[in-house]
Amino acid sequence: MTDLSLEARRIRSNRAKAALDDLGWAFDAYEDKLTEGWKQSNFDQADHREVIWHRLRTLKGLKDGLVSFINDYEDEQVLHDARERNRTD
Repeated sequence: MTDLSLEARRIRSNRAKAALDDLGWAFDAYEDKLTEGWKQSNFDQADHREVIWHRLRTLKGLKDGLVSFINDYEDEQVLHDARERNRTD
């Protein structure tokens, strides 16, 4: 886990959700464009295909990173809530 407070992780999660909500269509459209470029490229265009592959990997990493901020916070919130319930029981 990181050194961020639960509140800081909540804020980061909310920002990640907002980014995916606001720009998810752009990620998808760019991914579609890159995938189409890959499909239309010839096998002898290795350099061009490699550039596309790296861009797709970077895009996937960015999306996965945003999703991980959301999932990490939600997991931590579940643990926090369970600890709070156990404390008062």
